[in-house]
Amino acid sequence: MPESACGQCDYVDKCPVKKHRHGYQLDHTAKERRLEGRRREESTEVFRERYRIRGGIEGTNSGLKRRTGLGRLRIRGQPRVFRSIFLKVAGWNILRAAACAKMREIV
Repeated sequence: MPESACGQCDYVDKCPVKKHRHGYQLDHTAKERRLEGRRREESTEVFRERYRIRGGIEGTNSGLKRRTGLGRLRIRGQPRVFRSIFLKVAGWNILRAAACAKMREIV
């Protein structure tokens, strides 16, 4: 770019465009381009609508990991792991049912 495009800018210290011998130049990598494209996509209303379902389940996953220790199973082997997950999720459902019952009493 010519020097006239960036030379008088107030935000030149925060800008990724840097001065070189013959003017200003913006250096970027393929990773930065992909990241910027992804961020641009995430800011659209269509993305938010599709992501809403996943956003709702993330709270449940977080609670399962925090309250029941689902993130760190202390057993090995597929049958035992599945049984452990089943019991932890069943316990989570009981906790949520109890919380729901308390809320019904309050309301």
